[in-house]
Amino acid sequence: TMALFELGGERLQLLTRDTRGTVEGAKAAASGLLEEGVQLLLGPVFSASVDAVAPLARARGVPMVAFSSDRRVAGNGVYLLSFTAQQEVDRVVGYVVGQGVSRFAALVPDDAYGTAVLDALRDSVDRHRGLLVRVERFAPDGSDAHEPVKRLGQYSARRQALIERRRELAALDTAAAQRRLAALKNRDTVGVVDFDAVLLPAGGEPLRAVAPLLPYYDIDIGAVRLLGTG
Repeated sequence: TMALFELGGERLQLLTRDTRGTVEGAKAAASGLLEEGVQLLLGPVFSASVDAVAPLARARGVPMVAFSSDRRVAGNGVYLLSFTAQQEVDRVVGYVVGQGVSRFAALVPDDAYGTAVLDALRDSVDRHRGLLVRVERFAPDGSDAHEPVKRLGQYSARRQALIERRRELAALDTAAAQRRLAALKNRDTVGVVDFDAVLLPAGGEPLRAVAPLLPYYDIDIGAVRLLGTG
């Protein structure tokens, strides 16, 4: 608002409409504004809403400046005022590769944003000569994250390896074996994960739901770098 009125002064009128955070709400808001004869649309935010509104704006010859970070919705009169997933991910990957990280995992929401981030991660890891070793998806609200995180950390296999190791040590009648067995008493798994960093592009409640599950399923966040996006 400050930028627009500093540039436009009294010649500018800014009309605000609520999209209600939905595709249908965005279409209704845009349709109403276009009927009122606006010359530029600012927004919406989410890529699905941008996709839905864009044909309405093009039919009237009205350009859009949207705030999605998904570059796939840009073009043909739609412009993005945001940092794209590709820009963010490439910056993060380039930094941690410089810190010695080479093996990556991804734990991404199963939605359009997660897909855009994952595509960007694959491109960036390849460009920086790293390796993407594991990918898991979770519901965008984080409600089903237990199983994806278990798979990401190979928890079941590492748990079974612990059980077998305890069995082997228990069969050895030596003091050294008993000491090693005692050292495993409070362990849930043995072995380490096969990645150095995991990208978790989430925020708010989904992040609070998912992030604590990594150490819960024996992914050592003291050794594995946690990466995110804006």
